[in-house]
Amino acid sequence: ERLPADQGPVLAEEGRSALRDLIEDELLLSLPQIPRHAAGRCAAGSAGEAVEPEREPGGSGPFAVLEGLRTKPQN
Repeated sequence: ERLPADQGPVLAEEGRSALRDLIEDELLLSLPQIPRHAAGRCAAGSAGEAVEPEREPGGSGPFAVLEGLRTKPQN
């Protein structure tokens, strides 16, 4: 109850805790969920800007058949 808000308690099983496990947990928690690179280093566009992939009309990708089914009027 007296710990600062940014720190959480660690329960030591059998009166001991493994320092290696604590460090591993902290390292994993400090990693970003989505890898990012430095601002200005992205060839795709600026941060926050959506980049649409270039597509040919009709397309030849794996979902081209589904795209055709979606755009056809149903009878």
